Amino acid sequence: MKSLYALLLILLVHTPAIANEKENNTLFIVGSTSIGKLVEVTQAPFLAQSGIKLLVRPIGSDKGVVSIAEGVSDLGIVSRYLTPKEVNKWPELSQITFGQDAIVFLANKASELTNLSSTQVVNMYTNQRQGDISLFSKGKRHGTHQSFLDFFELESMPAPLNNNKLVFKKRGINQLYGQVKAKMYNKINQAVANISRTPNSKTFESLGAFKIYSQTGNVDNVKVLSLDGQLPIINDKLNPKYQFKRPLNIIIASRVSVNAQQYINYLLSDSGQSLLKKHYFLPLKLTTD
Repeated sequence: MKSLYALLLILLVHTPAIANEKENNTLFIVGSTSIGKLVEVTQAPFLAQSGIKLLVRPIGSDKGVVSIAEGVSDLGIVSRYLTPKEVNKWPELSQITFGQDAIVFLANKASELTNLSSTQVVNMYTNQRQGDISLFSKGKRHGTHQSFLDFFELESMPAPLNNNKLVFKKRGINQLYGQVKAKMYNKINQAVANISRTPNSKTFESLGAFKIYSQTGNVDNVKVLSLDGQLPIINDKLNPKYQFKRPLNIIIASRVSVNAQQYINYLLSDSGQSLLKKHYFLPLKLTTD
């Protein structure tokens, strides 16, 4: 009910802009906070090329799917694949993959740690003892969170008597939830603030969103860790051997407006793909030059 209420509020606020799209030449986009950062940097070049203004509401991948399914937005942006449940509920929806995004682990710069193994990650989040590590997690409605669960084969649920924190377990009916409680957040600036002010803390985040945020935000107390011995960036270039990555998807309904199709074409064009690479997202064809 809360999800539906939030979307109804968005609809009430933005219905005039959507209804008069041809007059205002505006494209309303809802969904992933990670892709939202990318959409923001495409606003100026896309407006110059097409005359179409992008209005983006980055409130989570789950909301992006619902918004396009309910006709609230022109496009949904989702940093994961549609789930079987979503496909069954809304068979008219389609996903268009236009790139990938590495998910990286962030740590307080004071930490001596430089690398995490996949086994260490699983053990940290499923440990039966809280220990002295402060863990954070993107909220459950976000594609980053679902991608984390899928990659490490985990499940999560709200911590007992504390809906602001999550507990995790390995997949399987015979596995128990750990006692470690990871505090939830929703946006990259919150992730950076949490890690910056909390010694011995860690979280997982979009590399592209982190790099875009670092252009204007203070990330002096945050560092990116390697995973299984692989850094996501080597010599200022994306490392194709880095494995923890997920898709960037546009979600469309059965009918796509002219403005929406123009933006999809732009993201898939050489100009759009080059912009992805510039901001450390992975274009569909990752080159090594």
